[in-house]
Amino acid sequence: MTLILTIDQEASIRQHATRDYPGECCGALIGETIGAGSYVRLAVPLSNRHEDGPDRRFRIADADLLQVEKIARRGRLNIVGFYHSHPDVPAVPSNYDREHAWEDYSYLIVETANGEPVSFRSWKLDLDAGRFNEENVQVSQCILEKSAEAQVQKLGF
Repeated sequence: MTLILTIDQEASIRQHATRDYPGECCGALIGETIGAGSYVRLAVPLSNRHEDGPDRRFRIADADLLQVEKIARRGRLNIVGFYHSHPDVPAVPSNYDREHAWEDYSYLIVETANGEPVSFRSWKLDLDAGRFNEENVQVSQCILEKSAEAQVQKLGF
């Protein structure tokens, strides 16, 4: 599998990771899966609502997830994955990430070092094996869909 992002989406996720450092940022990836590729049409930055604070874990609030699902449905798209940052640790899923992940979604992890994003890696959970498998990340120059972008701004994300 390959997760395909635009240059603008990659830049937006990097900025989000930098802005939320030293905490973990998080967000949703809306798009569609065609063949072996998950094409991201919109990266939606969300607030980290983890009850212990954002420093070492992330949690997306149910209400935020519902809003993202509505945005996806309006565009006849799906949530294809989620992203979050790992401040000052490698972009490899933690045990917490594995325990809270869902199968069939991409999990893009941004490694930040001293507040600067240094790498992107994406993973998919293999539930039967109880582990993540790394997938390719491809960054392209595709144009964002302006209607989907406007929906996100309208909802205040």
